[in-house]
Amino acid sequence: MIIKLKKFSQGAVGIIAFIVFWQVLCAVKQDPALISIEKIFNSLVNIVNDKRFYANLLSTLKIVLSGIIVAIVFGMSAGILMDINESIKNIFSPIVEMFRNIPSITLFPILLVIYGIGDTARIFIIFWTASPAIILATTYGLRMVDRDVVEAAQSAGADSARIMMQIKLPLAMPEILNGIKIGIGSGFVAIVVAEMLGATRGLGYMVLWSTNSFKYSETYAYILIIALVGAIVNLMMNIIIKIYEVKVL
Repeated sequence: MIIKLKKFSQGAVGIIAFIVFWQVLCAVKQDPALISIEKIFNSLVNIVNDKRFYANLLSTLKIVLSGIIVAIVFGMSAGILMDINESIKNIFSPIVEMFRNIPSITLFPILLVIYGIGDTARIFIIFWTASPAIILATTYGLRMVDRDVVEAAQSAGADSARIMMQIKLPLAMPEILNGIKIGIGSGFVAIVVAEMLGATRGLGYMVLWSTNSFKYSETYAYILIIALVGAIVNLMMNIIIKIYEVKVL
């Protein structure tokens, strides 16, 4: 409890120090693009009270959720197949390593040509960004399962499918959930950038729109909202992982 309180207080000191630094910078620099915390907060309140904000927020979250679901299904399936069959692993591991180094956002202009400005291109961006982390986490988690536990199940007459579903996957799930958390984080960043490049709605689009309209206080407010949404999602994933680890133990 004392350690958690110490961490919280240190975090609060860091945030306060940043706010003070920002206010001093705004006072010294006198740049129209540097907005005081008070004006940013006022814009944040106005945005939250505007119904259009929730439409844009839901648009981004819907795309993230859709892309993550596809990435989870594909990533876990691929990871399981790579664990079951060594040849599949040898064939696809280099491909996964190669394609995960290609920034998903570089594909967005091509996707816009193929699919236009719609949900499909943005969902693909999430899928492309998140699936490598989930594949790698799945294969690593399955590989780290204690061989003695697997051999004991085999000796008891359990077949491969039962061992995978009832033993290996549950034991590997904390690692897989960490991979999903990483995938969501990187996918959320990618979709915001994609919405800035080519979209008519979403949080990223609103950042670009407010900047182009010279409403810089709203720009900072939307950036803050994006940071808060990302932090909330990350916190939720950490809670899920903690609960699962306690349940398994």
